[in-house]
Amino acid sequence: MVSPVFELHPSAQASIEALANDAFDAVRELDLAKPKNSTDGWWQPDNAITVTDSDIIGDPIMWLPQVGGELAFVFLWEGNRAFGFTQTDHDKVTKLIDAVLKQKWAKKAISSKYAERVFVNWARDRFLARSMVDFSKFFLQKCGEDVRNLSVDIPIQNLAVQAPFDFGPTKIMPMGIPYFNSIREKLKDINPEKIDAVDTLISKMQKDMEDCSLIRLAVFAEPSYAQDAALQQATDAVGLLRFFSVATVASNVMCPVTPLGALSVPKSHVLVESPDGISYSSGVAVEDVDYWRISNTDVSEMSQEGLAAVGALLDADNLNDFKQSVRSSILAFSRAITFAELSDRLVFAFSAIESLMLKNSSEAIQQNVAERVAFLIANTPAERKSIVDNFKKSYNMRSQYIHHRLATVDVRELDQSFENIRASLSVAVENIEKFKSKDEFLAAIEHKKFGG
Repeated sequence: MVSPVFELHPSAQASIEALANDAFDAVRELDLAKPKNSTDGWWQPDNAITVTDSDIIGDPIMWLPQVGGELAFVFLWEGNRAFGFTQTDHDKVTKLIDAVLKQKWAKKAISSKYAERVFVNWARDRFLARSMVDFSKFFLQKCGEDVRNLSVDIPIQNLAVQAPFDFGPTKIMPMGIPYFNSIREKLKDINPEKIDAVDTLISKMQKDMEDCSLIRLAVFAEPSYAQDAALQQATDAVGLLRFFSVATVASNVMCPVTPLGALSVPKSHVLVESPDGISYSSGVAVEDVDYWRISNTDVSEMSQEGLAAVGALLDADNLNDFKQSVRSSILAFSRAITFAELSDRLVFAFSAIESLMLKNSSEAIQQNVAERVAFLIANTPAERKSIVDNFKKSYNMRSQYIHHRLATVDVRELDQSFENIRASLSVAVENIEKFKSKDEFLAAIEHKKFGG
């Protein structure tokens, strides 16, 4: 990974410096309101913890109400005196942060919270006359100290893989005993005096991450932003990966493969009391769940179906209009299969194909989507007519189910719709390098439709 250079263009530096000075000039002493007990004493936590001044390291940063009711951003304390910004003046800090994050390297490496924290530290030092260095110089120095190359692992629940494989810029890996043993040994080398605590932590991780695999990412960022950035990229990665799940061609199958904790499979718990006693039962409340297992053979088959091309869609910053459109549609379709409720699956599945097959929001939805899908994936008039009829029936069922809670649906028709949507997205992936925009893609379908 190539690390960006921490520098500012002279014009950007001058603008940022002016904004920082303008914000600093707004720092003032604040007249804070006395705290009130919002519960009037009726509620007390089960395990109350008392925090004293000696427990707090440095000046706490927080939003607190002023006497007049307006909130204030407090970042400096001198005894009982509080200094910071009124809510209105804090807008100047926001403008500074926006200017900082317009720098391409900064947008990819730091968060707005980090930029705010750096400004607060600079303003605090300047207010107390501990340093008079320019903000831009202070900011670049801090980025140089804090931004680094990091490897981030995100556990993915309900997924098992036989062996590691690459997926775009990420790697999908098993998360078994060897992985946890490796972490255990690294932690013990770092903290040899805390061996028991390390063992306890690893045991808890193994229990929490049972039935998980992981996505490994390389991130160049400050640590707190690296976590957020990696989690978002992992969410997108697993979303694109789900495109190869069997649930994409079965309308009634849920695929709960997501970053750990992002969703749960609905369960039922029932207690029945009768003259004979009390019975308790529990179980999964969804009939069909795809707990995904990916073998080496599966990876080979997925590779033939466009695994590399779909994985490349993770690099969202370097995609043309057509690739962005395909990426968005795959992610929407992939999200559909994570829902337990059929109505949610139908909404996301159909919106996924609509976003790719419609030129704009004014086009007639059902006819255009159905006909374009038909001419994209079928070659004979009979096959195309069957696809159009299927979409008509499925759209009607979707409407009846969502708006009128239709009790029964024709699962075979809905499954066929999912297969047609999946096939359309697959053809788009196959032609991912052929078109630069969605309009070009749709024009090619129209050309074929009218005998071109």
